[in-house]
Amino acid sequence: MLLNCHTWFSFCYGTMPVEELLGEVKRQGYDSFVLTDINNTSACLDAIRQAGQYGFTARVGIDFRNGVKQQYVGIARNNEGFRELNEHLSIHLRDGKDFHPTAPEFLHAYVIYPLGAYKGWPLRGNEFIGVSVKDLLSLPFLPACKQAHKLVALQTVSFAGKRQYNAHRLLRA
Repeated sequence: MLLNCHTWFSFCYGTMPVEELLGEVKRQGYDSFVLTDINNTSACLDAIRQAGQYGFTARVGIDFRNGVKQQYVGIARNNEGFRELNEHLSIHLRDGKDFHPTAPEFLHAYVIYPLGAYKGWPLRGNEFIGVSVKDLLSLPFLPACKQAHKLVALQTVSFAGKRQYNAHRLLRA
């Protein structure tokens, strides 16, 4: 399962429309994925509606960021979790406040902290630490290595192929 996929609704990061992301997930052989656009949920309902046509399940959430710095990824367990995540996002966007480094206590959503952001605080039952390929060499030297049961693979998907990567780079410039 891919836990952190972006569409072009992740402004300045994602380059794929929903349909293209769904096609790429299927082409790569995954049976489910989580759509977590950056500070945005515009593509979520389309992804849920269309995923069945591709033969797999779409889950939804939000990649909470302050500018370019990823704070955490929230993944809804159900409709109530989607409401919790959207409420949290809406309050911060409305008030122009940064997201705190730790997520509030969500009762119906999972939270994944990127490895570089996790500083060793106690994790709740629904909280995990995301490790990407680039993090593997530093993992043994960080507090997260003592919580192996809380580690998950968190490899962001924002583009597919060289052309989209170049577009992604230009958007971020």
